[in-house]
Amino acid sequence: MDKHLFLFSVIFLTVASPGCKNNSPIHNTDSQGSTSVVISHNSTSVNEGGAFLSLETACQDFGVLKIKKNPFITVNFNFVNTGNVPLLILKTDVSCSCLSTDYPKTVIEPGEDGVITVTVDTKNQRGVFNKLVFLKSNASNDIELIRIKGELK
Repeated sequence: MDKHLFLFSVIFLTVASPGCKNNSPIHNTDSQGSTSVVISHNSTSVNEGGAFLSLETACQDFGVLKIKKNPFITVNFNFVNTGNVPLLILKTDVSCSCLSTDYPKTVIEPGEDGVITVTVDTKNQRGVFNKLVFLKSNASNDIELIRIKGELK
């Protein structure tokens, strides 16, 4: 039964979640044509019931990108442990093999921040994309969803 509830929740979040806003992040392009994005946090919510993973944004919409100029897209999602016990990210699951993630493997103390880096390999992609990363942690919000979307031309 728990698997069905989880699956229903994932489908609901995927279908019913609102589109993400373009947060006007800083775009940097290196000499190899890879684009990286930095998104900073300003979360101030606090959870009194344990660890709590507070993402500043859980979605990044890139709009239209040119494939040849952007073979890789790297996005840094900053977060804060706004809870009152240490936070540990246990794992990440990605919606496609074109995604890779890097996240802190050590505990994040209450009030400390961290970065989850998501890289999208766009070399074999065309058209609209909507990629998901699932974060599993020991927080009271134990499963969080990160979305990266846009269109490749």
